[in-house]
Amino acid sequence: KKSSDLCGHPISGQTLVSGSLFAYAICSDGLGTKARVHQWTWLDSANHVVVHQDRSTYYSALGSDELLFPADTLVAVSIPVGNVNNWVRIGTGAYPGGNVEWTDKHQAWSGDFLPSRSQVQYLATQPLIDTDSALKFDASTAGSVRVTNRFKEAVGPLIFRSSTGSYFHIDKINAGDTQPMQASNQQAVVLLLDDHVLPPAGFVPSLSSRGRYGSPSDKFPLLEHRLNDWRGQLPKNTFCGLKEIEPRRIAMENTEIKSGLQIVLGQTP
Repeated sequence: KKSSDLCGHPISGQTLVSGSLFAYAICSDGLGTKARVHQWTWLDSANHVVVHQDRSTYYSALGSDELLFPADTLVAVSIPVGNVNNWVRIGTGAYPGGNVEWTDKHQAWSGDFLPSRSQVQYLATQPLIDTDSALKFDASTAGSVRVTNRFKEAVGPLIFRSSTGSYFHIDKINAGDTQPMQASNQQAVVLLLDDHVLPPAGFVPSLSSRGRYGSPSDKFPLLEHRLNDWRGQLPKNTFCGLKEIEPRRIAMENTEIKSGLQIVLGQTP
């Protein structure tokens, strides 16, 4: 049986149902892309090295856009857990398709790399060589530490452990400021590095010996593994803290951030 639209044209039941489902999807998910972002920043001031590592999950209602990563970034694709059956040959169907286009500044991932109404996760690692640390710690005066924040965003809370083994803490330091840190203790590290900071180990991409993307592993990426080892106490001359996320590191503009967190960690000379 056919019904009619407002113009009098016949509409099949199948078309009506499909249109209703599409309208429901648009109302529930919207037209844009949503993301959950864990940004990691490793600062090695002694060697002038900075590493950005972002583990981001994207959900696109339409899947018609592209993900843009810097050209010097290693991007690893997570395979949805439901498509992986360990110890069973699953063929090429479980591996995402799509197009990757390179320019001097960017690599653009499109097509099946951002499917409609599906969650996809990417681990993007970008090393920056000959780059000064954005956090400077001055422990030249015994028993006190001053920190300078050269990030464009605020940092906090932030914990530093000096060469003598003493802990120091600051709740928040704004961009461009230099502030004294307060004496703290090991328990502050435990409180900072809780389950809300460290993402779960599962659903992390791994590379097989043949260079193909393997199933999600139970291992943390290196920076996450290192911070997990620091739960109990920080090694001397190291620090860890939280800061505002950097929108410029998100692979899509105008993305709705459902949850976002940046973790800063590193070591001083």
